Amino acid sequence: YLSPESASSLKAPVLPSKPLRVTSALVGKGYTAAGQAGACLHTMSVLQAYQADLLKELDEGEEIKDSDISELRRTADLSLRATKETACAIGRSMAALVAAERHLWLTLSDMKEKDRVFPWTPRFRLLVCSATP
Repeated sequence: YLSPESASSLKAPVLPSKPLRVTSALVGKGYTAAGQAGACLHTMSVLQAYQADLLKELDEGEEIKDSDISELRRTADLSLRATKETACAIGRSMAALVAAERHLWLTLSDMKEKDRVFPWTPRFRLLVCSATP
């Protein structure tokens, strides 16, 4: 799908047409967001394993220390933050894939360029994904 005549060893490969470049960019955004979701899920699994170890130590110990409870609270907080970031990354991935699918259909259709715009574009983001911790 690369244009061999426009690609050289000194330049990065170039996609031959604007629709292919747009499709590639949209798919790249979806791929990036899915990778972020995977990284967040890995972080959550590590935190949950650490929480299980902490709970086991608390169960086997004779007394519960304040530092142990604080550590457990910190890991729970980090796990919740990772869950939130995972949900946001999956949402970004889905949005990019929907846009890529729409772009593909519009590219394959015989519609005029002026008829391809969205009839209504929302100007907001989910509060869950835009809020700062």
